[in-house]
Amino acid sequence: MRRVLDVLAERIAMIIEFERADDDVSDHQRGHYFPPHLVTRDARKGAPQSFKDVIPFADLPERLIHLAKSADLLDIDLGILLTAMSVNLQQRFEHFFIVLNNEVDTRGPNVATAIRLAGYDPDSAEARSRLRPDRPLLALGLIEITNSKRSLLTQVLTVPERVVAHLLGDDEFAPGTSSIASFMGSPLLPEELLPKLPDDLELPVIFRAGSGTAGREQAYALAYRKTGKAPLLIDGLGLSRVEDVCSLQIRECVREAALAGSPIVLDVRHADTGMSVSEIARLFGTLSVAFIILIEAKAHVELWHGSTVDLPLPTAGVRRSWWEHLGDGTERTAAADAAIHVDPQELHAHLTNGGPLAPRAIESGTLTQAVDPEFTLEDLVASPRVTEALRELRDRVRHRTVVLDEWRMRPGGGRGRGVTALFSGPSGTGKTMAAEALAGELGVPLFRVNLASVVDKYIGETEKKLDRVFTSVEDVDGVLLFDEADALFSKRSGVSDARDRYANLEVAYLLQRMESFDGLAVLTTNLRANLDEALIRRLDAAIDFPEPQAEERYLLWLACLKGNMGRVGQNHVQRLSVLPLTGGSIRAASVSAAYLAAAQGELLGPAHLLRGVQQEWSKQGRLSFPTTEFEESFTEAAHDEPDKRI
Repeated sequence: MRRVLDVLAERIAMIIEFERADDDVSDHQRGHYFPPHLVTRDARKGAPQSFKDVIPFADLPERLIHLAKSADLLDIDLGILLTAMSVNLQQRFEHFFIVLNNEVDTRGPNVATAIRLAGYDPDSAEARSRLRPDRPLLALGLIEITNSKRSLLTQVLTVPERVVAHLLGDDEFAPGTSSIASFMGSPLLPEELLPKLPDDLELPVIFRAGSGTAGREQAYALAYRKTGKAPLLIDGLGLSRVEDVCSLQIRECVREAALAGSPIVLDVRHADTGMSVSEIARLFGTLSVAFIILIEAKAHVELWHGSTVDLPLPTAGVRRSWWEHLGDGTERTAAADAAIHVDPQELHAHLTNGGPLAPRAIESGTLTQAVDPEFTLEDLVASPRVTEALRELRDRVRHRTVVLDEWRMRPGGGRGRGVTALFSGPSGTGKTMAAEALAGELGVPLFRVNLASVVDKYIGETEKKLDRVFTSVEDVDGVLLFDEADALFSKRSGVSDARDRYANLEVAYLLQRMESFDGLAVLTTNLRANLDEALIRRLDAAIDFPEPQAEERYLLWLACLKGNMGRVGQNHVQRLSVLPLTGGSIRAASVSAAYLAAAQGELLGPAHLLRGVQQEWSKQGRLSFPTTEFEESFTEAAHDEPDKRI
C-alpha cells in the first residue's frame, strides 16, 4: 500500500505544480479570500481538466483487487476509493487536497477532485452515477459523503476506518458488528444428509425454516454452492427493535460481507427486529448483495417477489443418520424418534454436552411452566389397560413422521401433524404424572399451561395468549399439558348475552387451533362430560384412568415409601392397601407421615403412617376411619414372619 501511495503522491504533486499560479492566494486563505482578479481569471480559464494515469492500477494491493472483484468495482470506483482513502493513511495528502479542492477547510478530496484524479471530467454522467446510493461504493458502505447540504461536486469523500483497516490486513469486525455477525464455519452435516432442495434454486431466497429442518445447514450449502464462499451469518436475535438502529446494524454487516466477498445468511427466526422481513429483503436488494433469509415455518412475507422455499422436515431415516453422524456411535436415546424438531446444532450440543433438546422452549415465559420429566412409563403404576394405551400413544408420537410424511397418510383440511390425547378420571388417579412420564419416555420436556396467566378478562386476549402458547411449543418437541382442561374446553352453550357469545368463540378458536397444532398435547379432566363434543371428535386418543385396585394400591404404597421405609414393613403396607385411596392420596399420606416422623426425630414407623392415612381420610370428608382395627392389624403385622422391609 505504501508504494501505491508514493506513486499517487508524486503524480498529485506534479498536478499541483502544473496548476498552481504565481498570483494564487496562499493555501491558508483558500476558500476564504476571493480577490476579484482571481475570480475573473478562473471564470475565463474554464472547467478544470481531468487527469489520466494518476491512479497506479498496476500496483494496487491484493486486498483492494479482491474487493474490486467481489463488489463489482470499476476502475473509476477504485480511483475514487483510493483517492478518498489516502488521507487516512498519510497526512501529507490533506495539504494536497486543500490545493486541489481550493478550500482550506477540507481535509479530504471533494467529489470533483476525486473524479478528476480518477481520469474523468466532473460533468461526466457516468462518473457521477458511481456515487449514487444504489451503486457499490455507497451501497456497501465503502465510502461516505459529508457536507450533504452542498452541491455534489463540493461534497467531501471519506472512507470508514473499518474499510481502511481491512485493506491493511485487519479482519476483526467492528465492535457493534462482532456481537451479531460471524462467518459460518464448516457445517455439522454434509450436504448429502440434508433434505433435497430444487436444483434450479438461486440467490436471493427466503427459507421458511421450522425447527428441525436444518435451516442454517441448508443455507450454508446453497450459498457456498452458488458463490464458493462461506456466508456471513447475521443473528436476528441481536438486531435492535429500533428501525434506524436495525438498519444501521444491517448495513454494517453488509459492509463486512462485501469486504470478504461473502453472501449473507440472516436468521430472524424467533427475533423481534425493528424492520420487517420484507423491509430487510428490500434493503438487501438495494445494496445488491446475495442473501438468504431464514424465517419461521408459518411466517408470512409481504411485498416480496423473489423465491420463497418451505424447507421440509427430514424423514425418519435421515434423522436417524443425523444422530449417527453427530453422535459417537452409541445407541440413540429415547428422543431419537420423537424429537423431530431438533436442529443439528441443538442435537450436537445434546449428544456432546448433554444439553436440552429444546433450549428455547425451556426458557418459556409465564404462560407455560417448563418441567424436566423425572419419570418414564416404567415408573408409572397403572392398570394394564392404561399402560398399554400410553405405550400406543408414545408409539404414535415416535412414528408420525413415517406414517404422515413417508406414507403420506396425513389428513387434509389444514390438519397439523400433532397428536392430541385426553386423560380423564377421578382426581389423584395419575393423569398429570402420566403426562410427565410420557414426556420422559419420549425424552422431551413437559410444558404445563398456566391457566391463571392465559385466561384474560378482556375479549380476544385469551385467544392471543393461547396462540402464543401453541406457537412457542409446536416448533419444538415437547408435551403440552392442559391440566383441568374443562376450564377451557367446556361445552358451548346457547347465546343469551354477549358473554356467552365470546365464550363460545373462545372454545371454537381452541378447537380450530388444536386441529392445526403440530405438537403433542395432553388434556386432563375430572369431568369428561363437561367437555365440548367437538373436542372429543378431534382427539387421537382418550384414556380413562380408573381408581386403583388393591394390587395397584399396594404397588403405589411401595413406590411412595421406597428408600424411606424406616420401621415400616411390607406387611404393614399390605394391610393399608385395602383402603380405597387413589395414588394422589397415597402419596399425600406418605408425605404427611414422613413429616410427623421428622418432627419427632424418629424413623418413619407404622404409627406415623397410620396417622398420615387418617389425615388423608378426613380430608376427603370420610368420617369413620377404623383406627382400632388398623392398630390391632399393625400389631399383628409386627410379629409376622418374615417381616420384609421395603
